Amino acid sequence: PPTTTFDLVPELTSFAGCGDLLRGTRLATILRARNNVLRASPGSEATFKLSQEVDRLDVFLSHNWCNSWLMKCLALVHHFNFGAAALATLVVLAIIFALTVAGYLPTLPQQSGDSAGFVARLVTVPCFFLFLFLFQDMKSALWHAPRPSVFLDKTCISQTNPALQRRGIEKLSAFLSNSDIMLALWSDEYLTKLWTVYEVAAF
Repeated sequence: PPTTTFDLVPELTSFAGCGDLLRGTRLATILRARNNVLRASPGSEATFKLSQEVDRLDVFLSHNWCNSWLMKCLALVHHFNFGAAALATLVVLAIIFALTVAGYLPTLPQQSGDSAGFVARLVTVPCFFLFLFLFQDMKSALWHAPRPSVFLDKTCISQTNPALQRRGIEKLSAFLSNSDIMLALWSDEYLTKLWTVYEVAAF
């Protein structure tokens, strides 16, 4: 048995003998508004079932429940989906440009006597926002991609089974140790809450 605080470190930072506690949730699942997992509401057996056992976590999501769920959702889609949305929009623009030059898309006459395409103006903004908000769902549907696997306390630690919840909380450092990155959703309250300060210090 451990005799000092330092002796507890390997036990607290490892899932040895209790690998079933290491659970992650797909990012697409977290971002779906109908799941409501980013709202400051009590967890349930249903929210716990949104996670599954994993070998390792891609992201440890550190945040405060007192903050707006909408702002957290917008921060996540910007962080994870903005690059894909920008690239997809550029590709669509290039295709539209090529098709317009080749004469396959309609144009409008200009006062100068030339003609100009207009399809890009209609398509680019909807295309950008489509990929910005739905890229993770697209990736899951098309490629059945399980990653990124994210730790969110409401879904990865049981909120209805007190014994299982305690075991999960005791392994918070182990969740951090088994995560590739920690993503902090910053707010004015972030460093005033014990849990988020602990997460930063432990990571």
